[in-house]
Amino acid sequence: MIEFLKTIPYWYWIIAVIFSVFYSVRGVIEKKILLEQGKFYLSNQINKLQEMIIIVIQEVIFKFVVTMSGFVTFFIACYTFPPATQINSIGTGKVILLIFLFIWGITGICGYLTFFISRGKIPFTK
Repeated sequence: MIEFLKTIPYWYWIIAVIFSVFYSVRGVIEKKILLEQGKFYLSNQINKLQEMIIIVIQEVIFKFVVTMSGFVTFFIACYTFPPATQINSIGTGKVILLIFLFIWGITGICGYLTFFISRGKIPFTK
């Protein structure tokens, strides 16, 4: 696994870290706004230390890890995708795996995977 991760180009890691930090900061800001508006589920019962642990640390770790996993998963999907000459010879299992990897990667890179994981549904649906 380590050998595979070494094949990922450095510029890809830089982009992944930038997006991961962006989504982490964005998540903290969103939770702070919800807390100030009283829409966060613990708004009236939380002190500053608890706010730091529950909102900042948890949100940063969650968003950073999930976004990085999206980038790595997308790279794995692109790396394992067969060349155009071999597309007819791939099996059903590999097709399902590639679809899953692409969906995980794209939603992770776009920042929606964390919404999907935490809410258990597609974002902006009822």
